Amino acid sequence: MNYFESNYFTYKNSDLFCENVNLEEIAQNVGTPVFVYSKKFFTDQFKAFENAFKNINHKIFYASKANYNINVIRLFNQLGASIDVNSAGEFYRA
Repeated sequence: MNYFESNYFTYKNSDLFCENVNLEEIAQNVGTPVFVYSKKFFTDQFKAFENAFKNINHKIFYASKANYNINVIRLFNQLGASIDVNSAGEFYRA
């Protein structure tokens, strides 16, 4: 296993992929630096956390301060999380 390899980031030959998307191609198309997130990772982690509390009345909040990328916030909201905000900018994104 290579340093960056996981269930979400894998090597094919010497190229690094995220969910079967070649990261070299992303870098060539949008430039660097670039942040690449695995939607499957976020989804799997959210579901595992939610499952841990399945027998308890609960509500999960995503702290927008942790990562204010609008697509990350949107994903957690679609998964059922409420969004915790601490500023007008965070409120706008949520």
